[in-house]
Amino acid sequence: MDGPRLSLVPICNGGRRAVGPSSYSDYDKLWTLERRLFLTQINVLFEALESRVRSTGFSPFNMATAASPAYDVQPAPFPATSKNKSGVANGRLTAISLISFSDKLLITISQSGKLAHWVHVPLAIASSDPMNPGLSFSNSSTGPENDLLPRSDLTATTVFGGTKREEEIIGQTLATTVASAVLMKRPSEERLLVVGLGLEEASGMGRVAFEEVVGLVLDCL
Repeated sequence: MDGPRLSLVPICNGGRRAVGPSSYSDYDKLWTLERRLFLTQINVLFEALESRVRSTGFSPFNMATAASPAYDVQPAPFPATSKNKSGVANGRLTAISLISFSDKLLITISQSGKLAHWVHVPLAIASSDPMNPGLSFSNSSTGPENDLLPRSDLTATTVFGGTKREEEIIGQTLATTVASAVLMKRPSEERLLVVGLGLEEASGMGRVAFEEVVGLVLDCL
């Protein structure tokens, strides 16, 4: 069939349809005009909404600020001072780290890069007792039998890990021994001591291996 044909062009102007020639150029012109009209209407709507929001004094930034809790910010030196030491204990490479926070002392003792047992020891109560001067420590296996005994007024509590009873006892004993060493060096220390342990074959650790670990920790204090 020859002659002009009619085509329907989608128009967003009041839901009406425009009927016109079927040439692509005319179709593109009509579609471009209607698209511009649609975008203009959208911009007008957004400008009206923005004007209304501004008139009410509402701001999403103000809302976020009002909803956030008020934190009590305490001044503290940054970054926290740290010290690292590595050596051989029980025939294994052992890494020791000490990080001094304003309210905590964090000591990690790791073999093979693991940390499986966390213990904390409060030092504030022990340091306030003038009747307990503490014990002396030695890193020599030839010393007296009580060289590595921890102070009796210190209490270690397992926070994470320590599922095996033998490993928990070793970890808590090691933590209280380290805490005793800290108080020997700084009797007025009141920060909480947190010790992270990752010892291989901790349940079978003997006196010599225990003393080697303590000696590495003492080098970090």
